[in-house]
Formats: sequence, structure tokens, C-alpha cells
Amino acid sequence: MAASLLKKMADKCRNVSFRRFQSLQFPATFRNVPIPRFRPFFVFRREFRSEQGYWDVDKGGSEGVDAKIQGVSKPEASGGEGADGGTGPGQEVIEEIQILNGRVNRYYREGMYVEALDTAHRAHELIITHYGERHMFAASIVNNKALINKHLGKLEEAGRMYKISMELYHDAVGSEHPSYATATHNLALVERLRGSTDEAIRLFSLALDIRRKVHGPEHVDVAVSMHNLGSALRDKGDLDQALNLQENALVILRRRVSTEHLSTATCMNALGLTHKRLEDFEKALDMYTRALGVQRRELGARHSECLATMHNMAECYTNMGDELKANVIREEILRLVDQQT
Repeated sequence: MAASLLKKMADKCRNVSFRRFQSLQFPATFRNVPIPRFRPFFVFRREFRSEQGYWDVDKGGSEGVDAKIQGVSKPEASGGEGADGGTGPGQEVIEEIQILNGRVNRYYREGMYVEALDTAHRAHELIITHYGERHMFAASIVNNKALINKHLGKLEEAGRMYKISMELYHDAVGSEHPSYATATHNLALVERLRGSTDEAIRLFSLALDIRRKVHGPEHVDVAVSMHNLGSALRDKGDLDQALNLQENALVILRRRVSTEHLSTATCMNALGLTHKRLEDFEKALDMYTRALGVQRRELGARHSECLATMHNMAECYTNMGDELKANVIREEILRLVDQQT
């Protein structure tokens, strides 16, 4: 029964056109690496496979946790000078860059990644022409292009561009700046998706150290780095340390942004996966249930974040030997996907 439902989900998803697939806004975590077996419902190109052989979805840094699209502000914010020490570009150029960056943000939010990347290329050209290729704004737009490439499944290119962004930030503002930490964190997310777990752990740890120095121990970005580092450690099998990091991250997020925030829900989903790996299924289900409640209120029941958490709940029930409950959830996922297509 479970296998037939998963096959139905796979068939359903194969019938969705690429453009429609983009409009469904499935997180990049789900669509970066082709998988050799049939695809359980919306998990198109990426799986996180547990030791028991089931698929779990760890959104990791999706969407609020993954690097934000970084804005380009007016030159006054950086002293009003271009890279060559001149007076910087004129107001018309500044406004054009800001308009393009706004379009990048809009296309990114709407899942129109090809359009976002094309617009980011145009913004980058203007920034290089009028600020110089080593300016902090250039670092920011390169970071944005890396993020978009990641969502397009181009992980090697994303990693390459994040490294460039880190280098540019290092030269422009130093290695203890929040933007340098963000680019480092983002590169860690890519390395984790590529399966380079040790490198991801190193980079997450570096980003966490910088964020603690810059923001203090109770900042939201510190919690985000903690729970993503925990996920990477879980990948490596260090479950106790992963659990400790993610539980502490959840305490910070609940205190700083509330229990009802999407970043908190993302952390709860990740913590649920760790509990599941520890075979503490009741705690895993509690985390999934709490996360799903927040996601449904904030995003709507058909959003991919909700579907991901529902999928994790179904897999947890399967591990518990309760295929009836697992299949009820899978049927509900199919119904919700039907409504979108």
C-alpha cells in the first residue's frame, strides 16, 4: 500500500511541467541532485535517506534560513565612494541598480529563478561598471547569484560563487563581518547538499563562531547556524551533539522570534529528524506537529514547507510500524498536490 502510494506521488509529480514545478515553490533542498529510484511525491531531485532506507526532508536552510537576498543600498551607506575612491555613480544609475535588485528579490520569492538570475547578471554588470568589481555591493550580488544557482540545482556553480563572495566580503569588510558569516553559512549549505559533510561542518562552525562574536550568543542568526550545524552533524552520525545544538537553537528562536515564527518551525522540523534518527518517534512527531501548525498558519496548507513536514510525519509513522496513519498522510499530500496542479 505504501509503495503504491509513493508511486502515485511520483507519477503525479512527473506530470507537472517545469514551469508549474517552479510555481509550486518546492524548496531547493528537494531538487538539486537526481535520484536513481522513483521519486516520493514532491521530492524531485534530492533525498536525505535515513539508515532505515526511508526518505526524510530536512529543509535545512530554506527560505529565511538560507541566505537572504542581499540588497544594494545607496552609496552613502558605504561612504559614497566607488571602488576607485571617486564620488560614485550618479543617481540614475543608483536607482537602476536598486530597481534591478528589487526585481531579483521578487523573482526569487516567486520561484522564477531563471528570470532572477538574468536580472542579477544585469545588476552585477552595472555594479562592476560604477562601483568596481571588488566593492561590497559586488560581493552582495555575487552572493545572490550563488543562492539562485543553488535553487536551480547548479551546486558546483553556486559553491564557486559563494567562495568568490566570501573573498570579496573579506577584502571589503573583513572576516568578522555579518555578511562574511552569511556567505560562509551559505557555502556550508551547498557543501552539505553536495554530500561534503566534513566541509559543511567546518564552514557552519566558522559561521557560528563569527556570528557569536558579532551578535552575541542569543541572536537569531546564531540559532540558525546552530541548528544547521546540528543537521550536518546528524548526517555524520553524531546524534548527541546534533540534538544538543538543535535543542539550544530552538530555545533561542522561541525566545527571540517566538514559537510561531517560520524559522522556529524550520528548526523544529530539523530537530524532529534528529529525534527520529535517535528512534524517539514520539518526540519527533511532536516537533513535526508543532512545525506543521506554524507553517499552515503562515503559508497555507498547500505550501511545500507543509508538504515536506507532512512527508516527514508519514515516514515517522512508517518507522513506528503504523502504515495506516502514514498512508492517510500520504493521501492528504496527494490531495493537496492535486489542488495545485
